[in-house]
Amino acid sequence: MPLNKTQLASALGVTAPTLRAWMAKPDAPNDTDPDTWREYVAKNALGHSGPKMSQSSATLKDQKTEKEIERLDLIIAKEKRKLIDREEVRRLLLAISVRQRTILYQSCESDLPPKLDGLPASEARKLLRDMADGICDAMAGLVKEFEGA
Repeated sequence: MPLNKTQLASALGVTAPTLRAWMAKPDAPNDTDPDTWREYVAKNALGHSGPKMSQSSATLKDQKTEKEIERLDLIIAKEKRKLIDREEVRRLLLAISVRQRTILYQSCESDLPPKLDGLPASEARKLLRDMADGICDAMAGLVKEFEGA
């Protein structure tokens, strides 16, 4: 005795709307034999709500999930200041280089010539090292300001 559509859907483990969607396909079987329908479902890779996910689709979904996790990890790292935006680093380096140039020009053009005039090399070296230390301290101060921001 042939099954009705509700019984066939139950035998296949799907809902009646899913079975109706399958039956609407032009190549669907015209009978209600569960074995015929099982073959059709397997042959056409149909799942409960449409085509079964292929291995490549599953792989793509896994890759998408991995990328989303990676993106979230980056967002968290940035919020914890473990990751610094490229633009922030560019601004810091620009500030350091401008400040360094200003200090060097001022020292070489205005401050150092009168101080170095007539000094022996050993004393001039000490004065120049002190100037270099001052520049390094100023740069370290800019970095500390950056870290505190």
